[in-house]
Amino acid sequence: MYRIPTLPLKVEVETKAVLKQAAQSHRRLAELKGAVLSLACNGLLSKMKLGRDNFYLNTKLFDLLINAFHMDKPTESQQHIQTIG
Repeated sequence: MYRIPTLPLKVEVETKAVLKQAAQSHRRLAELKGAVLSLACNGLLSKMKLGRDNFYLNTKLFDLLINAFHMDKPTESQQHIQTIG
């Protein structure tokens, strides 16, 4: 049976290497977010909202796939697309 260790831990968790990697990961995520927003501003992506979350959709690729599989596109009442830019 697993036992939750008592605090403080006897092992160092927040080592210099871990903190350095966390900072680098934070910078990379910020760069990725900037790249996505840049694509969205150029009209290549559309921002869509699903519940409380936002996601980005390549509308040209979406239309291509819909046509390739002969599917019906969602109606305006079924989708809420906000193009950025």
